[in-house]
Amino acid sequence: ADLRRPSVAKLLDLERPKIGLVEVIMGHAKFEDAIVRSVDENLDVLPIGGMPPNPTEILSSDELADFIAKYREEYSLILFDSCPVLGLADAPTLARLVDGTVFVLEANKVPFSQARNALKRLRSTGGSVLGLILTKYRALEAGHDYNYQYNYYEYGDGNR
Repeated sequence: ADLRRPSVAKLLDLERPKIGLVEVIMGHAKFEDAIVRSVDENLDVLPIGGMPPNPTEILSSDELADFIAKYREEYSLILFDSCPVLGLADAPTLARLVDGTVFVLEANKVPFSQARNALKRLRSTGGSVLGLILTKYRALEAGHDYNYQYNYYEYGDGNR
């Protein structure tokens, strides 16, 4: 559901289709014509087709809510990939429609205050945050900022 910079099709080595999620939601295409079945064992993918001019309106539409209600009966689990939380209304809008949200955060990329504000935005729309995935974590780089503070308290020769 990243209607601004879709990447799922590319990540799965699928050719980006002409019809996809938006066309199905808006009733311009049938689900059966847009879904890519059996990408992996027990995995179907509905990639983004055309890029809509109004992503937030589509994600806040009754049509998307109806789509989720209809296909939650057919699938045991539906995952939506969304755009970043900060700066856009898309992810918080989607978060209020789904049962739960998993927040994905790249290590050493986003300041703590921005991550905290992003989580607040998700919760403020009624989204239920189930947990967090920390990506690209490298133990050798962890705590780099703390090292600077620690060195400030270092004991040693006062004649520096």
